[in-house]
Amino acid sequence: MWSEQISGGLATERVRDLRAGAPETRGQGVVGALRARFGRRRGGTGFDDPVAVVDGVTIRRSRAGDRSALQRLAQLDSRRLAEGELLVAEVEGELRAALPLEGGGAIADPFRPTAPLVSLLGLRAAQIRAAETGAERAADAERANPLYVPHSWSAR
Repeated sequence: MWSEQISGGLATERVRDLRAGAPETRGQGVVGALRARFGRRRGGTGFDDPVAVVDGVTIRRSRAGDRSALQRLAQLDSRRLAEGELLVAEVEGELRAALPLEGGGAIADPFRPTAPLVSLLGLRAAQIRAAETGAERAADAERANPLYVPHSWSAR
């Protein structure tokens, strides 16, 4: 039977081994930790670096001028372009991914690492929907329960 001393000793030794073999990332923050963990290939362009994908990203609502770029993106992804307002992820001036604000599937460039971009789009879309729903609820509540002002407060 295993005793608590043996299990505890083995666990402590394993933690010590893992810490000794781990790259030093303290003080570098999340970006430094990800770069230390995944790194870049020699001579690579940073496509295997998950942090490089989200550096310099702009998340915004689509505009009328984005229509052709969105259609090209939909063709690359072999999907139909969704109707309605879209959120787009732009990297260095190039649209890489888009997500309908009303919900639905994202379209993304299949030849680029876009999973982190689609995640960012999903988070931002959820924030926007929550803010819009909250504003609508506040307006509905105000209409349903108008502010009561006692007669003595009214100006004559």
